[in-house]
Formats: sequence, structure tokens, C-alpha cells
Amino acid sequence: MRSALNNFARLLCALAFLLLCAGALVTSTGSSLSVPDWPLSYGSLLPPMIGGVVFEHGHRLIAGVVALLTLTLAVWLARREPRAWVRRMGYLAAAAILLQALLGGLTVLLRLPPAISIAHACLAQAVFALLVAIAQATSPWYAATAATTAAAAALAKLWRLGVLAILAVFLQIFWGALLRHTGTGLGLHLAWALVVFFAVMAAAARGASAASPDNGLYAPSLLLGGLIVVQIFLGFAALKARFSPDYASGFSGAAVVTAVHLAMGSLILATAVVWSLRARRYR
Repeated sequence: MRSALNNFARLLCALAFLLLCAGALVTSTGSSLSVPDWPLSYGSLLPPMIGGVVFEHGHRLIAGVVALLTLTLAVWLARREPRAWVRRMGYLAAAAILLQALLGGLTVLLRLPPAISIAHACLAQAVFALLVAIAQATSPWYAATAATTAAAAALAKLWRLGVLAILAVFLQIFWGALLRHTGTGLGLHLAWALVVFFAVMAAAARGASAASPDNGLYAPSLLLGGLIVVQIFLGFAALKARFSPDYASGFSGAAVVTAVHLAMGSLILATAVVWSLRARRYR
């Protein structure tokens, strides 16, 4: 049975993913400076929700909720979680979400400087990955599972493949942020996509072949393989939409496709984190 803490962490992961989607739509629709001030929006907590303000201020509202809940999670872990490494993840998530809020404000006040905008985009993904790791570490499966068999020992050796996949995906997220915020780095993003594909598929294939449906690694392995295949097609669709002669800023099919491509990258990152934690649990 899931604990209240784990349910809270899972809910927070869902809200953090919604925040990533909202942030992707802000950039994809060209709404980043629809609200020119910060922390208020046109001097108000709730400005008229018209045009790009819907995306930009909506993003801020979700971000505020996620920040408050992340701080709450850190306090909850500090009071109730006996494992020091899980508590540390909570502290790190709390510090990262505060830094993320500051970076978000600076992107507006300094009028979208590329370095800060890229850092803001990448840190958002790192926070999401941390929250997913906390949700996994506090899950009933993780608490009940231990390395007790030779098969489990074999699974434990796979966790490094998951770490390599995480690093490959995160670097691809960086190349994507560079492309979105500067218009450069398309070649790097496309070339590294091959590295990501093979790194993720290697983890998925090894996990699926070594795991069984009841040991916790089989389902994430299948999910990883499926997500990366879908992501390749989404990448081509986003590229075609972005460089179409009909492309224009604002809410459109191209903006949605680009945002979904970014969101899929987040899901792949999260699944790789779960995959790695589950494999390492058998050590």
C-alpha cells in the first residue's frame, strides 16, 4: 500500500511534468515576454488572461504551486524519511526549485539572455528527474525489494547502463535548449539523437532480456524502448514543423508538436531514472 508521502511525491511529479509542458508551450508559442515584469504580472497576481499571457502567466501559476509543494516535500522527508540519501534528494530538490524560480525571473527581467534561458530549461528537467527519483525511492516496491538471488545480482550490474542513458538524454536536452533559445546547434542535436537512441535502446534491450515481468525492471525497459522510438518520429515532425515556410509564432500545430517533443524527452529521462534506481536496488 502506498504511503501518504509517496502519493504526495507522485502527485508532485505529475504537476512538475505539467509545468514542463507549460514551459514548452511558452517558448514554442513565442510567449516568453508576454508578461514583461516579475514576480508580479503587469503589477498583478492575476492579469487579464489574453494572448500570450495565458501561457506565460499560466506557467508562473503552476510553477508557484510546484515550488510550494517541493518545499513541503523536503520538510516531510526531513521529518519522516529515515534514509539520509533520500532526505538529501529532498533538500537538493528544494534548493533547485528556488534557484529555478530565480532563473525564471531573470529570464524575464534581463529579456531572455540565452545562457540563463538555457540554464532555466535544463534545471527544470533536473528538478523533474529528482522528484521522480524521490517518488521511486519512497514507493512500496522499492521499500520491499532487496538483492537476495543470483538473478537479482545480475540485474544489479545493469544500473550503469541506465546512468549512461540518463547522461545521454540530459545532454540531448541541453542541445535542444540551445537550439530553442539561440537557433544554433541543430547539427549537434540531430547527431546526438543517434547516441541517445542507442544508449536508451541498449538499456531497454538488456533490461527486457535480463528481467522478468515481476521483478520491477521489465515494464520500464519496454517503456523506454517504446518512448525512444516515438521520440524519433516526434523529432522529425517537430523539425519539419519548425522550419516550415508557414511557421509563425503563436498557438499552432507546430507549437504543439514542438512542446510534445520536449515533453517526451522529459518522460524518457524520468523512465531512465526509474530504470536505473530499480536496477541499482538489487545491489
